[in-house]
Amino acid sequence: NLDEDTSFGRWANKQRLLYKENRLWNDRKERLTALGFDLESKKARKEVPWDQRFEELKKIKRKYGHDKVPLNYKNTKLYFWCSNQRNYYKKFKLLPKREKLLKSIGFSFQKESNSIDSNRNHSSKTPEACTEQKCIQQRRVSKEADWDQTFQKLLKRKERYGDVHVPQRYNADKLGTFVHAQRNAYKNGTLSGERIEKLESIGFLFNVKDDLWNDRYEKLKQYKEENGHCDVPYAEPLGTWVHYQRR
Repeated sequence: NLDEDTSFGRWANKQRLLYKENRLWNDRKERLTALGFDLESKKARKEVPWDQRFEELKKIKRKYGHDKVPLNYKNTKLYFWCSNQRNYYKKFKLLPKREKLLKSIGFSFQKESNSIDSNRNHSSKTPEACTEQKCIQQRRVSKEADWDQTFQKLLKRKERYGDVHVPQRYNADKLGTFVHAQRNAYKNGTLSGERIEKLESIGFLFNVKDDLWNDRYEKLKQYKEENGHCDVPYAEPLGTWVHYQRR
């Protein structure tokens, strides 16, 4: 047990936070687990897993015919859990898998009334709720359009240069920021399967260091097949990579 005030203790807490937010790299997770490092914080060990709360919500759905958990419900933690899911959804931070599960049971992502009785016969939405829901949907559509537009710019770069290896500091058309955001979303598990497939279809690399090395290696193999040797001129991009492998 490490003192949380020490630098090592703070580092340990940081690893647990990354794990909780699904941002801890798999290799680091495996290495820490192999050492017997407990990735669950004391607070996290007391928290109910997401899947368990979801099952509780499904029981509400079966019992009352809807999933509108009121604040005065006997399980107040479930009410706040539902509220958190709506906030994550509104801020585009809800994991795609969880969003899909919630939608599968007809979960309402708009703020609900605090009475279960009032919700039993609740079939219409207030104008304010509709407006809020409409705004959220419009923002989602807008973000989707922005993503598709930037993806097309990335595709044009590939057609021109033959790859999509854009440095983060590259500011033209905001491509550097875009590719950095996609890698972060992939690492955090928040990038949808559809986007992953589209990016991979044009040769996008999610793990830059490992994937870029493999990419250069394949090009070196091709170079050897065509030239019979691996002595790539230093002036060529591949030659620079070969030079650094020999250092």
